[in-house]
Amino acid sequence: MTIIVNHVLSNNVHSGIFEDIFAYFSHYTEQYATHIPSEKPIIGAHVRHYHRPHLEERLIKPCVVTVHHDLNDPDGWLSLQAFIDRYKEADVVICLNTFQQKKLAECGIFNTVVVPHGYNHQLIDHARQLGRHEQKKFKIAIVSKRYARKVKGEAYLFELAKRLDADNIEFLLVGDGRSEEGRILRALGFDVEVFERLPYPALIDAYRGVNALLMTSYFEGGPANIPEAAAMGVPILANPIGMVPDLIKHDVHGVYLEMEPETDAIMLNELAEPESPRYKKLFASSQHPSENLITWQDSINFNMKEYLDLIKGSQASINKVLELFA
Repeated sequence: MTIIVNHVLSNNVHSGIFEDIFAYFSHYTEQYATHIPSEKPIIGAHVRHYHRPHLEERLIKPCVVTVHHDLNDPDGWLSLQAFIDRYKEADVVICLNTFQQKKLAECGIFNTVVVPHGYNHQLIDHARQLGRHEQKKFKIAIVSKRYARKVKGEAYLFELAKRLDADNIEFLLVGDGRSEEGRILRALGFDVEVFERLPYPALIDAYRGVNALLMTSYFEGGPANIPEAAAMGVPILANPIGMVPDLIKHDVHGVYLEMEPETDAIMLNELAEPESPRYKKLFASSQHPSENLITWQDSINFNMKEYLDLIKGSQASINKVLELFA
């Protein structure tokens, strides 16, 4: 039997992240499942997975939804009230992190399971075996798309950069719109590499020359760059939101930012000092990632388990009804 999973997008807005995730679904379940993304629900699917459930008036069961965003995000488009009725309606709500799960529990929603984003073990395991690219300066990577709402912490970043030592620190910026940050950081005296688009294998290779990933967002469901950097053994300097507390232990796999530029700059300048004892310790411990870190194959398998449980439960209910008319 081939299981048909309908990934319902609810509008036609392109998402590169969704396309990548669906590709992982297809790759890791090709022997027993077919995954069909569509704007509207299709007929004949065994289970539906809604990715933008707030755009639906009702959900077709059996179904799951994924919480892809930060439930504390104040943007009206992403407010909890816009989603909560659909979350209550879903058979299973898949959270990316425990923050989301706890928030939904406060709203009386307990049909939740935490399945974080994963990392591509085939690319990353190979890249780690190749060793590191040594750099003259302490290289900080920022890997995220730039949003007009500035939810990625651009204002904080500029204030932080003003207090950093450009003689010891350089930047790697990857993501749509990051040329703007590149221009400003160069004006502050930093060496900067900018790639608005970088093939995923090239990004993984670039992590080999990175000393730390900087994540300054104020609101995140993931982000997806956390598991890939952690799997590469790159220390992560991050606002402790989204998946960060689940995957990154403070002063072990990285450092939790205070999100106060003066304080965080002191910490970062200390790490960037040549032969910094604190950084050496941090780098060594980062080579042993959290046990909560999973591969994309694991992530897909956990999702598939939820699908299969729903299909079995749905079939059992149908069988009971049929018994009444036997």
